[in-house]
Amino acid sequence: AKKALSGWPAGWVRLINNAQKGAANAAKQSSTGSKVPVEALSDATIVEAEELHIRSESNGELGAAGAGALALLITVSRRLRVVHCSSEKLRPEGACYLGHALATTETLLTLDLSNSELCGMEDSDDPQAKYKPTEFVGMCAMLGENKSLTSIDLGGNYIQGVGARALCGALSQISSLTELKLSDSLLKLEGWTAIAEFVKSNRSVQILALDMNLEKMRLAEVVQAAKMISSSVANNSTLTDINLSSNEFKALAGKALPALLDCTSLHKLDLSSDELGADCGVGFGQKLATSRLGVLMIDYCKLGKGAAHIIAALADNVHLKELNLSDNEIDASVGEIMGDALTSNATLTKLDASYNPLRAGGVGIGAGLSKNSGITDLNLSDCKLGPEGGAAVLQAFATNKSLVKLDLSENKLDESCMDAFGTALAKNSALQTINLSENKLGARSGEHLARGLRANASLTELDLKRCALGGGDCGRLLGDGLAKSASLTSLDVEENHLGDENLAQIFTHLKANRVLTKLSCGDNSGGAQAGEALAGLLSSNTALAELIAGQNKFGDATGELIANSLVQNTSLTELNLDDCDFKTATGSALTKALSPSTEAAFNTGLKNLNLDENEFASKQVTDLKAAFRSRAAHLLRSIKEGREAASSAEAAADGAADGTVFAGPWILHIGGKKTSFTGNEAAVEAGGRAADKATAAGGEAAATASAAGLDTAQLIAMIEKELEGAHAALDGLGGQTTSAAAKAQPEDGRAQGSKGASCSGSAASDDDDDDGRSGDGGEKTDSDWGLSDDEK
Repeated sequence: AKKALSGWPAGWVRLINNAQKGAANAAKQSSTGSKVPVEALSDATIVEAEELHIRSESNGELGAAGAGALALLITVSRRLRVVHCSSEKLRPEGACYLGHALATTETLLTLDLSNSELCGMEDSDDPQAKYKPTEFVGMCAMLGENKSLTSIDLGGNYIQGVGARALCGALSQISSLTELKLSDSLLKLEGWTAIAEFVKSNRSVQILALDMNLEKMRLAEVVQAAKMISSSVANNSTLTDINLSSNEFKALAGKALPALLDCTSLHKLDLSSDELGADCGVGFGQKLATSRLGVLMIDYCKLGKGAAHIIAALADNVHLKELNLSDNEIDASVGEIMGDALTSNATLTKLDASYNPLRAGGVGIGAGLSKNSGITDLNLSDCKLGPEGGAAVLQAFATNKSLVKLDLSENKLDESCMDAFGTALAKNSALQTINLSENKLGARSGEHLARGLRANASLTELDLKRCALGGGDCGRLLGDGLAKSASLTSLDVEENHLGDENLAQIFTHLKANRVLTKLSCGDNSGGAQAGEALAGLLSSNTALAELIAGQNKFGDATGELIANSLVQNTSLTELNLDDCDFKTATGSALTKALSPSTEAAFNTGLKNLNLDENEFASKQVTDLKAAFRSRAAHLLRSIKEGREAASSAEAAADGAADGTVFAGPWILHIGGKKTSFTGNEAAVEAGGRAADKATAAGGEAAATASAAGLDTAQLIAMIEKELEGAHAALDGLGGQTTSAAAKAQPEDGRAQGSKGASCSGSAASDDDDDDGRSGDGGEKTDSDWGLSDDEK
């Protein structure tokens, strides 16, 4: 790996350099009860970490050189159990480095190197990225020496047949392996053959993912692959979960797949999007009656009437818990069979039959559901049930005591269904979530909804989006039901043309509600009357945490009232008021409501505010951003001061180590831009420049060592010498202002500064030309942020 050292990110060089020394220092000082220095804490935290998730700022930046650094870290670490390093273009050279680490590590359990081009790419113009399986084969040879790994994800690396054969040979020597993911690996027939042989003899792997793997295979090869994998799985006694989805086996190869159910240990089988055809449905129906399978995903498989055999088997099956038959061209005749199966089956808990033209079959499903005692989650979205079929299903849960979640969206339901719904809702004590969106329920539905909501004590989520509820007295009726509801926590009535008065009625009645935490009522033709009612609601309500009320023309004068009400509100954390015709008055009032002050009250609860598509002047946009930023900094300081007052010095140090001292982020959408303010980034501003100087020195040493051909021991010695001067320079940087440090820092400095610092403050991440300064936008010194010497 010597030649890769010069390309290592500087932060990795510093990490490897100080890792063992920093860990020992941290352990020593922790044992004596003294505070751990930031530089020691940073290195110790990483080298002693049990989980490592790597993602470069632009996917793929880590590259082969970074893979070398990662390999060294895996080797040095004494506790590392989990590594996720996906989509980083490690390429064949990186595979070589990682192979050495995998052969030596004794702690690593989970490894994710998916989509990393470990074998290169067949069609790449980059010489470094050309398809070259030799290094991957070498990595597999070293992988075979590993004795600790339990989970490996190498999907998306296009290992093909050569790589699959080498990998299976290595994995046959790892008795600890329980999970193998090879999605989208371009296996070809040679690869499927190798995996089938591996599965047939392996007695440790429980979870196997082989989805998206039939590309560039002829039909005869696909049939052969289906037969081989089905036969091997059938004779395996340890597999519990197999994913063969998105493989498009088609009808001819699909006939071989029912044999998969002969595997007595198999619990979950995913065949989604495999286009299996009706004959395959017949075969699965025959096997399913006695199968011990717990979950079957067979959606979008063009089963047609073949699905009837799978559904009929439910009458005798006592093991299947979840069945997904979505989008399978199932018609009304199969719907009747589904109703009969639901009558006798008490084991199935989740059924998804959405996107099938069941139509009048909904009547039979409703009859079966009324007698069923097992189903808890039923999805019949977009099944074209119509008023008759929809009413039958809605009536069923008047007597059904098990159903918790029901989706009847997009089913051509109308007002005639809602009387049955109101009656059933009043009697039901189990249903918690129902989706009736995209049905033209009409204005008179409000009366039936209110009747059900007043009596029901179990429903928590109700989706009525785009249900044409507008007009009439719907707002008052629905509002009355909401005022008396004791359980509903989430309501969506977006895009219902409710109008100004009806929306105002809902807001007014919600003043009496103490349980609703989320309300979506955007795009309902609301005006000034609704805006005034909303201001009154926000001034008094203490339960609502998330409100989406955008695209209602409340107007500027009413917007000012809403802004003022936010000062009294203590519960709202997310607020969407985009495109509400707000202008100067609202902008000024919002700036005041969000600006921290020692003399007047201001809002402290909002974390996500959307004000896009309103007509604020450019200066007001700037002022609102500054107020939001200053408020974030103020709240961060308050949080830190409160925790420090309530905790001992040791507890505070623990909080800094696990990164939980600060809240955030705070997000503002305005002027078509998203601005994010987070807590720990203040540490970056204070320490980024110093960290960069240290890492730059290490990078220069690495480059020199590579050119000179030094071995690892010589390199380490050289870097340590170079860093002595760099670390000495850190002490002289403590007096810099936060802004100056932030302006001077390069990207590597930011990455390092955020690892171990613990201080109060905030930083802005903005899509526009905002200056990114912390606090209220002024120049902040270290003392303003309350930085201790150690934190500097």
